[in-house]
Amino acid sequence: MNCLKHVLVMFLFYAATPSFAFGDPLCWLRTKSPQDQEIQGPIALNDEWQSFKLTKPFRAAPSLQYVQLLLSRSEYDFVELTDSRKHPESWNRWVPRHIHTGEILLFDVAVHNNKVGWIDLEYTFTGSPTLNDQVVAAIGFSANSEKKPRFYPSGSVNDEMRIRASHPVNLRAIWWAAPSYWKWPCRTWSEIPQSEILVP
Repeated sequence: MNCLKHVLVMFLFYAATPSFAFGDPLCWLRTKSPQDQEIQGPIALNDEWQSFKLTKPFRAAPSLQYVQLLLSRSEYDFVELTDSRKHPESWNRWVPRHIHTGEILLFDVAVHNNKVGWIDLEYTFTGSPTLNDQVVAAIGFSANSEKKPRFYPSGSVNDEMRIRASHPVNLRAIWWAAPSYWKWPCRTWSEIPQSEILVP
């Protein structure tokens, strides 16, 4: 009973605090952004631009958000390229490599923001999250520039996306996510410096 009272008191305290993001009194309990979403695969890509009109647009939040391309771990591992003459665009980067053919897989990703226009995203990170209880290879792309944080404008959405790959590939899925959301679950737009918000 005492535990229940404690939870109730905490809920009333945060509900009365107006500074929390999206007017969400339970934001402090969340570990994933409410804006996260998934486009289920398989999604076939090749070296031609593939455009995706997003019937459920990617909504902006006061978090660093990424487009993540998910690959099968049974087909791809990660390799660090060290020959800058062959792959200058991926110098000192971990990139996916087909386990059987040895082919290095590179992507170009862009999103259309309704307030900014087309934005070419930069390769930002790799990871090994789980999808349907299976470990997958993830390649993340963001609007960050030269490792400086860049946020999409408040109230904006990304309503279209285009992707191409250096070799034919089937993605397991595409995620729109804020991996570091858990660090600042209640951050509001007023806390984001104007210099870090994308402009047309």
